[in-house]
Amino acid sequence: MNRISTLFKDLDLPQLMDHLVPVDPQCQTQASDIVKLIILDILSGRQALVHLEQWAHDIDWPKRIRLGLEPSWFNDDAIARHWDRRYEANLHQVLSSCLVQIDK
Repeated sequence: MNRISTLFKDLDLPQLMDHLVPVDPQCQTQASDIVKLIILDILSGRQALVHLEQWAHDIDWPKRIRLGLEPSWFNDDAIARHWDRRYEANLHQVLSSCLVQIDK
């Protein structure tokens, strides 16, 4: 999981996603935080979204996601709101932009 986190950062994917997906000023997390958490979850055995918050208590936040995050911020409602914002920001454009970034 450390390699995935490092690769994610090295490819500048968090900055790209956070630029393309508007951040809700009331939200304490960013779009890239959710994407990275779900990717790590999938690669580690996959939890249902309702259990993701509990699983998040077991990972090293500063190393794998980013400093200053709390696992309790990643409940299923918060994750759903991020997916809604990603959809509103044109999900296909976000995905295409990330794939172009990876290919560079």
